Amino acid sequence: MEVKLTLVELRGYRDWTELLGSDREWRIQSTQARLYEVASRASASASALAVPLRYDYILLVTTGLEETEVKEVVDEIAAAAPVGVRHASACARGPLMPSPRPSGP
Repeated sequence: MEVKLTLVELRGYRDWTELLGSDREWRIQSTQARLYEVASRASASASALAVPLRYDYILLVTTGLEETEVKEVVDEIAAAAPVGVRHASACARGPLMPSPRPSGP
């Protein structure tokens, strides 16, 4: 079975947070919660899974989805995001294994 992952990046997120002024923490946290809710709902409706990494990156487990379906999920996230969004997907049969270490001195 192949595993497909999609990384969603919120471009300019840090700059956006700094533009909010000194009383910004509640706005940032409200936006983060809303964005993760949108990502979770959109992913679930497409049979995917959203995993928050940092607040400017969301990892989507998109195994079995066509790129058009991935784009629909990303578009829903983008509609809720306060900044631009970009994404990239990758697919593999399993986790990459490290190269064996050479033996000897």
